[in-house]
Amino acid sequence: MRSLRGEAGSVTVFLLIVLFALVIFSGVLLDIARIFAAYQELGESLETALRSSFASCHEVMSAEYGLYANNNEKALIEHYLRLNLYPENEKIRFINFTDLHVKIFPDQNSSITENKVFKKQIIRCMQKILNAAEKIIITVERCLIFIG
Repeated sequence: MRSLRGEAGSVTVFLLIVLFALVIFSGVLLDIARIFAAYQELGESLETALRSSFASCHEVMSAEYGLYANNNEKALIEHYLRLNLYPENEKIRFINFTDLHVKIFPDQNSSITENKVFKKQIIRCMQKILNAAEKIIITVERCLIFIG
């Protein structure tokens, strides 16, 4: 029988290299999954914060004109976003946003005080009113034709 003195243990070294590569690969996949989960949670928290801030908008402006405005929009959104990202009642957090500094920078070109945006919102609201009025007129006209 032939002696394999120089090649003894080569399978063990090969398996160690493959195992090390698998551990590194699974760690990278885990980090990528956590990044996507954090991105998803951050997006959901922002949407919830925006809905919460819209709920505290000026009632007459939103009901009558469809305009969502508030004096403290930025502060309200930041407050609700902090509440959503840092819940106090959760014992275990898989994603920790403690190093995240929340700052809201509203777009100055899309503010309610900007005339273009204000006009667009009013035009959109008026189009809805005119469409509803048109449907009412058509319905009344059909009823009059049916009666007469």
